[in-house]
Amino acid sequence: GYTIPLTGLTPGQDYRIRVGATNGDGSGTSAELIFTAPALPPNGPPTVSGAANSRNRTVTFDRPAGVLNASVEVLQGGSVVDTIAVPSADHADIVLPDADGSYAVRLVRTTGGGTSTSAETIISFS
Repeated sequence: GYTIPLTGLTPGQDYRIRVGATNGDGSGTSAELIFTAPALPPNGPPTVSGAANSRNRTVTFDRPAGVLNASVEVLQGGSVVDTIAVPSADHADIVLPDADGSYAVRLVRTTGGGTSTSAETIISFS
C-alpha cells in the first residue's frame, strides 16, 4: 500500500478522493471515498488546583474523543521550564520549580486535524 499525506485541509470540511493508476496491464480508478477532515482540538485553558504554599499541583482539562496527544507546559517568565506528557488522561500532577513566584500553565493538544495551544492559567507559589 501507499500513504500520501494530505495537507492544507480545512478541519470539519468534507472531501472526496479517488485514486487512479496505470501500469503495464492498463489503467484503473478506485471507488470514490468521502471523508471529513478531523477537527482541531479544543484550546480551553486548564484548571489548576493545589495549595498556594505547595509546589505540587493538579492540572485538569477537557480531553474529548479524538485527542491523540496532550501535554502540560509550565512556564516561567514566558519560557517553558517543564513539559509533562499526558498520554491518555484528562489530568496531570505537576511540581513547580523551587523558586517562589508566578508561573503559567497551558495545554498542547493534538488531533488528526492539527495542534492547538490553550490560553495560560496563571498560578503563584509562595
